[in-house]
Amino acid sequence: MAFQMEYLTDEDIQFLNSFNIYNRKRCCINKSWYHNSKLLADTEREIYFIYIDGSGNIEQCPHHYALIWKGTVFILYRNSYNFDDWYVDAPYKFKFCKEELIELVNEVLAEYYDRVYTDRQQDEKRSANIVEIDFMLNHNMFLFLLNTKLLHRTFGITPLLYGSLGLEYLTGEDLNADDIDILIPQVYIKEKWSEFKETLQKNGYILTDEHEHTFCEDGVCYSYASIEELETFAGISVSQIEVKKERNASFRILSLEQYLTVYEKSSKDGYRVDVRNKKDEEKIKFIKEKLKGKNE
Repeated sequence: MAFQMEYLTDEDIQFLNSFNIYNRKRCCINKSWYHNSKLLADTEREIYFIYIDGSGNIEQCPHHYALIWKGTVFILYRNSYNFDDWYVDAPYKFKFCKEELIELVNEVLAEYYDRVYTDRQQDEKRSANIVEIDFMLNHNMFLFLLNTKLLHRTFGITPLLYGSLGLEYLTGEDLNADDIDILIPQVYIKEKWSEFKETLQKNGYILTDEHEHTFCEDGVCYSYASIEELETFAGISVSQIEVKKERNASFRILSLEQYLTVYEKSSKDGYRVDVRNKKDEEKIKFIKEKLKGKNE
């Protein structure tokens, strides 16, 4: 079925209300707009596009549109002065299918233009220009980057994002990472521990387990360990670990192959065999599937 553009029905409004649709300022939108809006939809492919709110000022309150695709909301916005330049907010996992997303957005906007500019000749129709796609990070990843900037600014540390959150970032999959595991130079766990601890506490982090070097802030826990132990434990040296940059914060992240080595070693560790064996086996299976897809 091709795209159709019709005024919203009560059923359409109920469908849209099932999503958490917000504007660029992370505010819930004024749903009274729905009663005067038209929905552009390709129901066969489950693609929906609708204007939601805005005054037009790109810095303060640009015009917002919601695109629903694969059961996920994407926010598109533009200002009043340049109708053709569009910005897109997308969940981080869609970074791995960016080209497909761009193709879809262009298709949807072309269909939208066809209906908005019905009085124009074919050669006068507008074409969209996607200026930027912001692949939004989940909350814990955002907090990690804030912590990373603090560590770099104060100590010159480039930390390693470890554990499930690191694997989430690497694959774009939701692994329910509820805490943040960070590896840093051993000197800050030992000789300079007091200085490191004091700095975090001054910045609002509460020490909850000194033995495990764990701090909490706003319900999220950060655990620190020595990055040098990776070489002893899994044969991975710091020089072999890639450095990434996200939102002006530099950090290290293991590759999928390195993650596999770590979890396979961990699954044989005494504590983890007793306590975390099932979760480790699930991670190993998950990583192997990702590697298989990567190599095909």
